[in-house]
Amino acid sequence: MTSQHACSIPQRLVDRFAITTASLVFRSNAARVWRVRLASGECAALKLYADPRMGNEAAGWQYIARAGALTVDIMDQTGGAILMGWLDGPSLGDLAREGAPEQADRVLADMAQQLTAAAISPADLLPLSQLLAPLERMQTKERALAEALTIYRYMQSHMQNSAGSYAGLNTALHGDLHHDNIRSHAGRWRAFDAKGLQGPAAYELANAFRHPRGMTTYASQPATIMRRLDLWSAALDVSRTDLAQWGAVKIALSCAWRGKSDPFDLRVLDQLLGHA
Repeated sequence: MTSQHACSIPQRLVDRFAITTASLVFRSNAARVWRVRLASGECAALKLYADPRMGNEAAGWQYIARAGALTVDIMDQTGGAILMGWLDGPSLGDLAREGAPEQADRVLADMAQQLTAAAISPADLLPLSQLLAPLERMQTKERALAEALTIYRYMQSHMQNSAGSYAGLNTALHGDLHHDNIRSHAGRWRAFDAKGLQGPAAYELANAFRHPRGMTTYASQPATIMRRLDLWSAALDVSRTDLAQWGAVKIALSCAWRGKSDPFDLRVLDQLLGHA
């Protein structure tokens, strides 16, 4: 195999997947992703997790396998390594950054609606309450974050005590559905990098309020947030209030993961709280 990054791929994976060339395209503390070419001549993406248990994305691969043509193809997997189809088109984030953010928001709404309508089984997916567990330990002096934590405690109590009465409580969720986790391939949009959650449908686009990447001015405008609340709540068949509340909770979770708040997140959070 030839590539300046080839030595980073364990030989066992080179042999297992018949990789001939590789180029590193993404790296974080949690995982690395390469664009690889296989002995068959086909291009693919190889994602290798630092932890073979794959962190909070472990159930995401079950979700993707069940979602079929709406998501990336899984070609093979072993341990903490996933070989998947290469999505060669632009992302919805790219579409937005190239000047069509409202169109990207509409396509995202359509994708969320299609995934919800697919009636994907939530069995063995990660309960949303487990993903949100870091909020139990979060402390803050920020007014907006404190309000988001109050909403979280209400939501958590409701999910624990109502035993399924909350609309969409047991919905199978991508769990991180936003503009930069959807790419075009062969003329259709396909999602990837799922968390694989079971929870209320209104959480599905909670993180999308913080996206697309690099478009903080657009995403934090009051008109954008109001338009998104209308569009996305209709797509998910949930109330604007529920959507705003889960969006606020997700921002708090992001701050908990980072260990600090972010000015952009707080601007979006303030707007969402006004609708919660």
